[in-house]
Amino acid sequence: MADSKISPKDIITYGGAGLLLFGMYKIAEKFGIIKSSEQQQQETNLQNLQQGGSGEFGSYWQPSFWSNVAKKYGTSTIIGTNVANNLVKTLWDATGIFNDDEQAIFGVFRALQYQSQISYLAQVFYGKYQQDLYGYLSNHLNEDELNQIAIIISKFPVTSKAK
Repeated sequence: MADSKISPKDIITYGGAGLLLFGMYKIAEKFGIIKSSEQQQQETNLQNLQQGGSGEFGSYWQPSFWSNVAKKYGTSTIIGTNVANNLVKTLWDATGIFNDDEQAIFGVFRALQYQSQISYLAQVFYGKYQQDLYGYLSNHLNEDELNQIAIIISKFPVTSKAK
């Protein structure tokens, strides 16, 4: 029977190999060859945000979404026109040529509770500025900032009537 003792040389060899592999993994992660779990989650969040949910009503970035919801449920939880106008103005004013007020933008989405409200906001935004709300945001915000919006609205139900 062979001696089952582990020599210090084996510990150094296997430990060094382990450290080398870990270092290679971290380098591959840094250069985007391997995606970390955080990067994978952010990618999923951004895809979900861009799609605007997936379901029978279409994308919540589309102005027609909230009216499609209303047709099914008999009502759609939207925000008042004055509130929507103020939120749209906040979004518009929060973007600049060189710097954006991301906290103001996040605050707009934190003020909402339902996907139907995002849709109504998109309708008011388009009516006022003739621009698609998601396109506008994606032109002004980086992926980390869009990810923050995705996190904020990821749990929003369609409307208060949806189960």
